[in-house]
Amino acid sequence: MQGWWERVWVGGRPWWILAVVQFGNLMPSMDGSMVAIALPSMAVGTGIPLSTLQWVATIYYLVSAVVVLIAGRLGDLLGRSRVFTFGFVLFTAASLGSATVPGLPGLLACRVLQAVGGACLVANGNAIITSTFTDGRRGFALGLNSTILAGGVALGFLVGGLLTDGFGWRSVFLVNLPVGAVAVALALRVLPARNGPAKAFRFDWVGSALLALAVCGLLVGLQRLGAQRAATAEVLGLLGGGAAALLALLAVERRTETPLLPLAVFGHRNVAVGLAAIALFCSLLAASGILLPLYLQGVLGVGAAQAGLALAPYSLTMCILAPFSGILAEKFNAAWMMAGGAVLAMAVSIGYVFLGVSAPLAAVALGQLLIGLAAGVFFAPNRVLLFAGLPDGLLGVVSGLMQLTRQLTYAAAIALSTLAVAVAVEPHGRLSDLSVGTVPPAARVAMTEAMGAVYVVLAGLLAGAAVLCLWHARTRRRAAARPLTPVRETSP
Repeated sequence: MQGWWERVWVGGRPWWILAVVQFGNLMPSMDGSMVAIALPSMAVGTGIPLSTLQWVATIYYLVSAVVVLIAGRLGDLLGRSRVFTFGFVLFTAASLGSATVPGLPGLLACRVLQAVGGACLVANGNAIITSTFTDGRRGFALGLNSTILAGGVALGFLVGGLLTDGFGWRSVFLVNLPVGAVAVALALRVLPARNGPAKAFRFDWVGSALLALAVCGLLVGLQRLGAQRAATAEVLGLLGGGAAALLALLAVERRTETPLLPLAVFGHRNVAVGLAAIALFCSLLAASGILLPLYLQGVLGVGAAQAGLALAPYSLTMCILAPFSGILAEKFNAAWMMAGGAVLAMAVSIGYVFLGVSAPLAAVALGQLLIGLAAGVFFAPNRVLLFAGLPDGLLGVVSGLMQLTRQLTYAAAIALSTLAVAVAVEPHGRLSDLSVGTVPPAARVAMTEAMGAVYVVLAGLLAGAAVLCLWHARTRRRAAARPLTPVRETSP
């Protein structure tokens, strides 16, 4: 009996830790899609207009983007097990509040707390895995993160729809309670009690405030650019203010004893290359997420169910492939694999340039299958590259930077893609009509041409990602990091 216990619990502790981290990936990823699908029912149940209720989803996204880097840095300084477990507790408690609190202000307040909890989870999960798996199993574990994150979004739509139809919109929040209770119990039992520095530190309040201003200005400005379809004074003010706050943040962090964003991390070439490659690759995923549903329903005239089936191969393929590509990334040069994924995605982008007003549905589905292959080959090796050779005290901040880079890229790509299509289509009809296929033939042609132009740009960005990864692979045959200048973690 003792031998069995040692094999399953003691010897298998890294895998229990991996399971806890996957709970931390699954809960926030499912929550976003569950809430999105429950919004129409929420509008009926509360009598609040759907346009106003969109803030229930938007405020989570915005707060999470602001907090994710802070949460990762606090994990480095306080101990990431502690911050990660706090994320579970806060996310679960805020879910209960979201399901029971009356009125929109209370619901929005609970969503803010949920976003903080979710940011603590996603910012520290990769770091916990990296510090737990120090051998060839790390690639598989990091690849599993990609699988759970992508699968959680798809599963959230299914579960959220079933819960909303069967038990009402409040159930999409209540379902987090039993899952969160199990996750908290496991986290307290299996995560290391403390893996952060013992000494006190001075929290970077100025840097955190500047980060919040920068992220809010850039994200809201990009969102308004996509909505207003013009560089209005409001849009320019938001983007300019966000950029100015970002420059001020970089200046302040150079002189701070315990900076929120240690600038020495960018001297690690794996980190610089990895973050740049994420931004270039994610531009394709974000733009496709807004362009292809419009194209399928507005130009080809297929229903929502058919459109969903055509887009599904991406998530399915990526979920299956990611853990195995993570294993290979531990055996071969991760940058070579990233370059291969970028080249395949570039080829699909070039193919999408030639989609016409009567392209077969199978052509889009095949493209999504290939993009899923490309993403499966790209993302797990990218995580292996990002965390290779990093000192333990910087794992959380790099994890937060990775999440923030993805969110800013998605906001920029969606806004600019929407703007490009709107400028082309709206002389011939309303952009909103594309979603129901009621626009005239001229608007369909304009949509196809605009989408083709966007994919030409995306192919160029992916070519840049491939060249960057190839350069990195050739000049550093193994994805090994050079030593960093020591970063002071504590106040004097």
